[in-house]
Amino acid sequence: MNTRSTRGLRHAYVVVAVAALLGVVGPANVGCSLDECSDGESRCEGDVMLLSCGVVGNDISGKRSFHQRLPCKAGTHCIGTTKGGTGYAVCSATTAPDARCAGGSDARCAQNNLLQCDMGFSDGGSPCDAVCVQPQAGSGFCAVSKDPNTSCRLDASPHPTFCEADRVARCNESGYVLKVEGCPSESPNCVEDKPGRAVCAVARDPDPRCASTPRSSWCEGSTLFVCSETGYVTAQRCSGDTPDCVVQVVTVDKGNFTVPACGVAP
Repeated sequence: MNTRSTRGLRHAYVVVAVAALLGVVGPANVGCSLDECSDGESRCEGDVMLLSCGVVGNDISGKRSFHQRLPCKAGTHCIGTTKGGTGYAVCSATTAPDARCAGGSDARCAQNNLLQCDMGFSDGGSPCDAVCVQPQAGSGFCAVSKDPNTSCRLDASPHPTFCEADRVARCNESGYVLKVEGCPSESPNCVEDKPGRAVCAVARDPDPRCASTPRSSWCEGSTLFVCSETGYVTAQRCSGDTPDCVVQVVTVDKGNFTVPACGVAP
């Protein structure tokens, strides 16, 4: 083989190697595959679902691998099945499809239980505290009542809240109340400060301290007080991993600002 032919062959090898590295020539074309999975595939690893197959970050090799690990909830196990010929993982309370799911992938009511279905397998269902509601096929959820509530101001917010005495009622986008929560002792008064929004406030009237500095905040002991844009003061008792109300320094656009927040005192 003459020198020109040898140089040409070496050049061809270099082009193929670089192309494979950049993903221009697929791994199958160079004789091996680095891929851990294929697009759309999911897989079980014990009772953990491996999800979101694709190229990680800026990996120039083009290797596909799973980006997400999602453990099955207690009482369920990871089951491998297929979807359109591609491997698919589901969490199931049994090893067989649930007839109540009818092969679907959605949320549905089974008596007063909320059933999460995936490819016909189910999580076994979770009992609702009040009632399971299914306004449309595959759209089940737990609610306070079987009927929508006219106090849910869907014209003002997609997920409105309103006051029931000194409790906050939370609505979904269909106008059903999902839960009702009592206000904490630091902010015991439920007030509707604007249409479609209820907040737990320190007092039933706007605080004059908020008039001059809206959205201001301050510490009193281990309690954080915050002015809303409508002038009401809400209070949060710092606890857990952030037990202290502290003043933090935040840098924005080369300027330093002090912001009270729950944290850990130095």
